[in-house]
Amino acid sequence: VILLSDEVWSGLIFDEAATPFTPLGRVAGDDLRWISITSPSKTFNVAGLNLALGVVPDDALRRRYFRAGRDQAEITAAGYAALGAVLDDESDEPGGSCFLTPPRGACETWRRELVELLRANRDRAVEFLESECADLLTVSAPAE
Repeated sequence: VILLSDEVWSGLIFDEAATPFTPLGRVAGDDLRWISITSPSKTFNVAGLNLALGVVPDDALRRRYFRAGRDQAEITAAGYAALGAVLDDESDEPGGSCFLTPPRGACETWRRELVELLRANRDRAVEFLESECADLLTVSAPAE
């Protein structure tokens, strides 16, 4: 059995204090074969970035992973430039859990504003459903 964890949304957690993102690599035991895939494309709204990565700790599985992806698209110059902006240091804010969304990256302020906008959109949708669809039960539950 191989566990694949798609962690592409890890930078868009609505309440990081209550339900922080936990990468699979922090909780997977040594007897588990796993792959974690991620990309800054969702968090930073750059779908054409053409930059993603897989974390594959098991050596034999990593070789299979590389062979399977050998014919995939290469990272473009624009992809490298966008990643550089994401990783660039702009402040002295503490902490962070995802290496693709570092707490001092040049895009961190934008990311936080995006999370606030997404949270407000969710709340607006719930308010609408509760007021216009009386028979519909809405539940807002954190991912755990």
